[in-house]
Amino acid sequence: MNDDSEIRDKAIHFEAVKIAMNQDKNGWILKLSIHPNEVPHDLINSWVGTRYTTAMVQLNDQDEPVAGPDTREGAKAVAAAGRLCRNPRFWQYLANKTDEIIDSEEPAVEALKFLLDIESRSDLKSDPSARLGWDRLVADFMHSVQVGDL
Repeated sequence: MNDDSEIRDKAIHFEAVKIAMNQDKNGWILKLSIHPNEVPHDLINSWVGTRYTTAMVQLNDQDEPVAGPDTREGAKAVAAAGRLCRNPRFWQYLANKTDEIIDSEEPAVEALKFLLDIESRSDLKSDPSARLGWDRLVADFMHSVQVGDL
C-alpha cells in the first residue's frame, strides 16, 4: 500500500449522504447520494468494479467532524490499554496470565498483544473482537484486584 501522503495527493473529495446499506454475497453495499455539483469526474469516468480505498468522516450540522460511538469506544480502549500497561499491578496480573516475567511497560504490551492476538494496542480502535477480549481482560483484572488474587 502507498504511504499516506501519496494517497492524499491522489484522493478525490466530495460530500455525500448515506441513503441505504444492504448486503450481497460479496459484502456490504453502501449507497451514497452526491450532489450533482460535487461528483468528481474521475468517479464518474471510472468503470464499475474500480477499487477505491475510502476514508469517511461524519459531519454535524456545523460541518464539524464527529466521532461515532464505536470510534469513541475504540479510542477509550486504546488509551486505557496505554495506562494499564504502565501499571505495576496490571504487570503482575499479566505475569500470572502468561507465566512470563513482566516488570515494565514493554513486556506488558507484548503480553497484552499476545493475549488479545493483536499486532498493536491501536488495533483496539478498529477491531471489535479485540475490544471484546480487552473488555473481558479488564473485567477479570478488576475482579482479581478486588478479590486480592494478585
